[in-house]
Amino acid sequence: MRLSELTSQIPKVLEKNATISEALRTHGNEFYKSKNLALALRCYTLSLCYAPKDSKCEALAYSNRSACFLESKQHGLANNDIMHFERISSNWTEPSDLKIRQRIQERKAKISSLLKPEAHINIAPMQEFFTIPVRNAAVPSASSAIGIKNDNERGRHVCNVSNEAIPPGQAIILERPFAHILLKTYDFELKHCNYCVKDLHGGGIPCRACVFFIYCSTECQELDSEHHKHECECSPLLFELNMTRTDYLSLSIVLKLNPMQLEDYFKLATATGVDLPGFTNGVYDSEAYEPINKLIYHNEILTNNEMFNYATHAVLVADILEQKTMYFSSVLKTEVPKAKAFISTLMFLHQMNLPCNAHSLYKLECPQNPTEDDIRAATYEEVGAGAFALLSMINHSCSPNVVRVTLPNGNTAVISIKIIKPGEEVQDNYGEHFALTNKASRNKFLSSTYNFTCRCEACVGNWPTINQLKDEPSCTCKNAKKCLKCKSYGSELEKLEDSTELLLQNKVEESIPKSIQALEYFDNLEQKPCKPVSLAQETLKQALFLVSKKYFQ
Repeated sequence: MRLSELTSQIPKVLEKNATISEALRTHGNEFYKSKNLALALRCYTLSLCYAPKDSKCEALAYSNRSACFLESKQHGLANNDIMHFERISSNWTEPSDLKIRQRIQERKAKISSLLKPEAHINIAPMQEFFTIPVRNAAVPSASSAIGIKNDNERGRHVCNVSNEAIPPGQAIILERPFAHILLKTYDFELKHCNYCVKDLHGGGIPCRACVFFIYCSTECQELDSEHHKHECECSPLLFELNMTRTDYLSLSIVLKLNPMQLEDYFKLATATGVDLPGFTNGVYDSEAYEPINKLIYHNEILTNNEMFNYATHAVLVADILEQKTMYFSSVLKTEVPKAKAFISTLMFLHQMNLPCNAHSLYKLECPQNPTEDDIRAATYEEVGAGAFALLSMINHSCSPNVVRVTLPNGNTAVISIKIIKPGEEVQDNYGEHFALTNKASRNKFLSSTYNFTCRCEACVGNWPTINQLKDEPSCTCKNAKKCLKCKSYGSELEKLEDSTELLLQNKVEESIPKSIQALEYFDNLEQKPCKPVSLAQETLKQALFLVSKKYFQ
C-alpha cells in the first residue's frame, strides 16, 4: 500500500485507537524492510499519535522507531525513543515481552557505543546575533534603541528612538508570539514541535490525549499543556470544521485566557484607559493580551462571504468549547450563554484583525550540514503563523531595513540589514520586495491584501528589479574608485563577494561579519538601488537562518 493511500484513511478516526496504531506500525515495518526509512519513520510517528497513552502499542512504536533511527544514524533520537520504551514497558512480565525488552537492551548497548560526546562548540559569538544586550523598559521585547511612536500619517509605528545609528546586523527585537499555530497540524504533518516550532527530524512525542499535536520534548509538552488542553479535547470537531489559519489563530488567542479573565480585562480597560493603545501602565508587554486586543481591525478588505464564514466558525467553536471542554467552567451555569456570545464575538474580532497583523513563522528548508548545492537550492518554508504585538507595529517597505528570523525556540528575531538612523522608522517587508517584483504588481498586492498604497523610497523612485540593476555598484562620489578617501572601496567590495562564497561553504560564522562590515560601508557610500548590496542583504539573511539552524537546534 502507498503512503498516500494509507494516510487518506486516517481522518476516518480522529482519536486514540490501538487498532489504527498497530496497522500504522505494521506498514512502517514494511517500509523499514524495503529500506524506505523516511516513510517508515512517518508511519511509526503516526502510530505513536494514535497509540493510547502508556499502551503496549505505544511502547512497540517507540521500539520500532528507535531501530529506524539507528539505521539512519540518528543515534540521539534512537536513544530518546528507547528511554520512552523503557518507561512504558517497565512493568512487563510476560516471557514474550521480556524477549522484546532484551532486544531493546542490546540495541541500547549498540547505540551507547556509537554515541559520540558532543563536540564543544562556542556558540556565544553566534548567540550575539540574536541577543539584545539592553532592553527598553517600556517595550521589553525591544532594544533600548527601539520605541513606538504615533502620528496621523503612519499611525503607531516602530522607530530608532536613540541618538545613535543602528548598524546592520544588530538584533533590535526578540519577541515570542502571544499565540501561534502550525499551519499543517491538522494535516498530520508532524514535522515541528507545536510549542517551540523546532524541527523534529522525524521524531517527537505526541500529545497524550489527541492525535494531532506533537512536541520535541516532555518539557515543551508540559509548557503547552495549559494552553492546549481545551483545543485537545475538541480537536476532532475542529478538524471536521475545516477552519482557516485565521480561525485557528484567533481561537489560539482566545484560549490563552479563560472567559472570566477576559471579562475582567475589558472591565479594567474600560475603567482606566491608556495614553497609547496597547500600553498598560506605560509598558507595551508582548506577553499581555492588551496589545493584541488593540491591533487595528481591517474588515473593509474582507468580502461578505469571508465575514460570514468567520462569524459562523466563531459561533460554532464557542458551542464546541461549551459541549466538549471545561473552558467555561469559571462561569456560572446561568451565565454560559452570555459568555459564549462574548467569546464568539472576541474570536470574530480577532479574525478581522489577524489578516493584516499576523506574521508567518519561517524556516530555511535545508539539510543540517548542507553542501554548496543545498544552500543554493534552499528555500524559505512557511511553517506557522503567530500573533505578535510588537512586530505588528512595524510598517512595510519594498526596500526594508530589517529582516525577521524565526528561531528554533519559537521566538522571532528582528535584525537590521541597513543603517537605521536616529528617528528613522523600522520597516519590514510584507511579502513584495522591489528586487523581485515591479511596482505595479507590488502595489496591486499590497492594496488588495493590506488596504494601502506603498510610498516607500523604492516605489517613489520606481526602482528597477534586481535583474535590471547593474552588477557594478554606483557611488555617490563619481570618482570613488580613484579617490584617496575611498581607497578601501576595493577591499569592501571583496568582502561582499567573500561573504557569499563563505555562505556557500556553510562557513556562516565567517560570512556574517563580512556581510555586516560591507553593508555598513556601502550604505554610507552607494547610490540606491545597488545590486551587490541587495545580494549582500540576502546573503546576510540566509546566513542568519543557517546560524539559527546550526547552533540553536
